Amino acid sequence: MKRLVPRLIGLLLGASVLLISSCGTSSVVPPTPTVSPSPTPSLTTVACVGDSITLGYGVASTDTYPAQLQQDLGSRYTVLNFGVGGTTANSGGNLPYEAQPSYQQALVSNAQIVLIMLGTNDAKTPNDAPALEATFKSEYEKLVQSFIAMPSHPTVYVMTPIGAVDGNDTIESTLATIIRPQIRQVGADLGLRVIDLESILGGNTAYYQADGIHPVKDGYTLISTAIYKVLAPQ
Repeated sequence: MKRLVPRLIGLLLGASVLLISSCGTSSVVPPTPTVSPSPTPSLTTVACVGDSITLGYGVASTDTYPAQLQQDLGSRYTVLNFGVGGTTANSGGNLPYEAQPSYQQALVSNAQIVLIMLGTNDAKTPNDAPALEATFKSEYEKLVQSFIAMPSHPTVYVMTPIGAVDGNDTIESTLATIIRPQIRQVGADLGLRVIDLESILGGNTAYYQADGIHPVKDGYTLISTAIYKVLAPQ
């Protein structure tokens, strides 16, 4: 009997060690798998190149066509306004767009979309001189090509200028016979989409400021809506 006691104690101690060891192993909680967050969609940058009609002369900054286009396109887009009042597409004009800081800024904007609306000031004196009219197409094409060559390889759209009304018959005539046809031809030659804004305001003076050149807010809304229909995500 005395010999059995130590053996029983040994067996009980061994069983206790196994039980404790078993319980310790079962209490280990496996690590929770790490879930990578979904990537944030990249923003699409839209560069709006143009003159005072792009800049938004005479209206609040929130009423320009680029600002309204930003609202239309939403948060996945960044719309940048590189408009400069009075500028011409022709480098021989009295205020060439190519000579402006905004031109250089647009070129390094890393935009994926470029909208170009120039030509209205090329139809005004002194830029409507025969020598300048004769070089408009080649000068316009050179400007457009500089945006096509951007490192971001953007989709470039050329846009015809809106109509000039209310006493601006000479300007409108030049736009109709020289500027718009040559912009359309450059678009065709380069395989670019042309957004035709010639009749977008319908010649309605209610959509224009007193000068018959620059739109009011509602006029800019029509322009923005027309562009949005072309750019809208499918």
